[in-house]
Amino acid sequence: MRVYVKETPLYVAVRGHGPAITLVHGFPLSHRIYDTQFRSLSHQYRVIVPDLRGFCKSPLGMSPEEVTIETYADDVAAILDTLGVEKTILGGLSMGGYIAFAFWRKYPERVQGLILMNTRAAADSEEGRQNRYALMERVRQEGLAPLIESMVPKLVAPSTLKGKPHVIRKLRHIMEGATVDGVIAALHAMAHRPDSRPLLPHIHVPTLVIAGREDALIPLEEAEEMALHIPHATLQIVPQAGHLVTMERPRMTTRLIQHFVAGIRE
Repeated sequence: MRVYVKETPLYVAVRGHGPAITLVHGFPLSHRIYDTQFRSLSHQYRVIVPDLRGFCKSPLGMSPEEVTIETYADDVAAILDTLGVEKTILGGLSMGGYIAFAFWRKYPERVQGLILMNTRAAADSEEGRQNRYALMERVRQEGLAPLIESMVPKLVAPSTLKGKPHVIRKLRHIMEGATVDGVIAALHAMAHRPDSRPLLPHIHVPTLVIAGREDALIPLEEAEEMALHIPHATLQIVPQAGHLVTMERPRMTTRLIQHFVAGIRE
């Protein structure tokens, strides 16, 4: 379905009834990274999975330089408003985790629990910001093809790259659905996001931290740090998975989420 936010028709997949679970995708991806979770969780819950503005079925609707991580968080809040959802369990993978932190910072009363997957609380280092600026310029000049070629091997574990060609095909297809302006907007937003580490001790809702043991983009130590400093956090490490646990180990990741959500409902 389409939800109009600031006159922009954002796509959101919605299925099921019951308590709401909202899942926010990473960069430069789409709602499709949650296909397995969407199907399975919707038997018991109302599952809400948007395409962020500028990705897949959602147009950007503004200039890339206007977009911040808070813009995406506000979009999620507006989608929930339209759907009549007051509170949700909120999950995010990678950039989706940055958005989850921004949502918690602004709308803590709407969060029943957090699921932080393949993400970090720290802001970019100066080197990281400069790398994002360089990538923005490369995408402006050359389009998305070089980005896709360089990112795919970094997003998944070596065992996924070698042994799961169906996952790689789907991943490439998802990334090809992004837009140049959407990618530039997201890079700009991530480069300017705040440090969320001071927030961690103040997150008072149940939190599930999921990390891929072979994540080449975010070291396991960062997941351990989040789980250590969030008062009610549990850390789960997914073997044979890199930066995309929902696609690389979809059934295991779904079981972890199901167990976590069931615990919140008890």
